[in-house]
Amino acid sequence: MITYFRPSKTIAGFALFANLIGLALLSNPAHALGWPGNNDNWFPSAPAAKPYVDFDGKGFIIDGKRTFIVAGDLHYSRVPRAMWRDRLLRIKRAGYNTIQTYVFWNFHEPKEGVYDFSGDRDLKAYLKLIQSLGMYAIVRVGPYVNAEWDSGGWPVWLRFKPGVSVRDDNKPFYAAMDPWLDHLMPIVASEQINHGGPVILVQLENEDSRGAGTDLPNPYFIHLKDKCVADGLQVPYCFSGTNHGDDPAGDSPLNNAGRTSPWYSTEFWTGWIRFYGDTPDRAAHLTRAT
Repeated sequence: MITYFRPSKTIAGFALFANLIGLALLSNPAHALGWPGNNDNWFPSAPAAKPYVDFDGKGFIIDGKRTFIVAGDLHYSRVPRAMWRDRLLRIKRAGYNTIQTYVFWNFHEPKEGVYDFSGDRDLKAYLKLIQSLGMYAIVRVGPYVNAEWDSGGWPVWLRFKPGVSVRDDNKPFYAAMDPWLDHLMPIVASEQINHGGPVILVQLENEDSRGAGTDLPNPYFIHLKDKCVADGLQVPYCFSGTNHGDDPAGDSPLNNAGRTSPWYSTEFWTGWIRFYGDTPDRAAHLTRAT
């Protein structure tokens, strides 16, 4: 089995959240539960991006070559811009070749209709810096992201808009969300690998209990997918999350049989903030898992 390991660690002001991204050799359907179930598939590249980034059941193919992706999270919104390069270099020197980041809606649109992508909020500059260091990028665009961030990224003004029902087939919600995506997605799209940038994968939503992978359980999921594609999304993408846990591969035999997408764990972690200390049995389990 070949897997991608991203350990859970906090280093000098940035959170490096654990992740396993797989070239994967896992039976289908995935025996490790996703969020909430077993769909851990990916939507394919658009024809324009397919020569640059593609996949099959054995893994990702970048620029025509099998590529072992080792990804670590560094959220630009949590680190002053002056420290981006230093922190990215630390990750690269630890053996990683890919940076994953959330985009927090309320970080860029604190007031309705007022967008800020400058200074510490300059996502495009961040992606270009990642590329200059010879690394790839995975962008988790939300619009809800959780990530222990205030309101999961939803702007506070959204709470006071009449008739809004978030994560729902709801016109007031779309009226707020769609303009945000119209500002965000062209930035992400312009930095996709087929446009000369570092972005190889995109994640929509985060930990919505109704679906993961390529699930389209309701009109909201369909609307979000279609909107991002209309705004330029061409690289592979999925809904989060897939194969979460402290031992996401489980103990089942691993093989290629039947898989059409790479095995990917959007979150590989060894603990959670509501726990203080662990029982001896769990501590032993986590030691084995890591």
